[in-house]
Amino acid sequence: MALADITSRGGITINGKYAPWGSTLALTAAEATSSANGYCTFSNVYYDVSNLGYASTGPFSDRFRSGRSGTVIVGTQTGLTLRAGEKRRIRSQELHLLPGRNVISLSLDNGNTVKESSERNNRFRIVVNVRGACGGAVVVPRILPLIRPLR
Repeated sequence: MALADITSRGGITINGKYAPWGSTLALTAAEATSSANGYCTFSNVYYDVSNLGYASTGPFSDRFRSGRSGTVIVGTQTGLTLRAGEKRRIRSQELHLLPGRNVISLSLDNGNTVKESSERNNRFRIVVNVRGACGGAVVVPRILPLIRPLR
């Protein structure tokens, strides 16, 4: 039986800055489309999705998450479909990020609605560092002491 196989082989582009999955991307609050309540909103977000399988996918959704446990939803893309062998560049809805270090994970076929030959290639991560104030929240760099304590 022919099955679909959803994956991403490239990386992510945010506001024209590209980074492969597994790497780090540096952004500034000034590059955000807007900011409020401590979050910077980035709306120029693109990533690639491929169907390496031999069957069409049917509708599925992708979800971006942040936080240590990956439970904070920072972006969602719904209503995606791919033909067998198709590759597409997806413009995502907005990402809402805090100032500082954000570990972002992307779950392709987030609801596991597509029967696939492999579910192991549906999760990706990237670190996005946002420098500056986001609607009132500012990250203050930690300054390490230069003097060793006396013993």
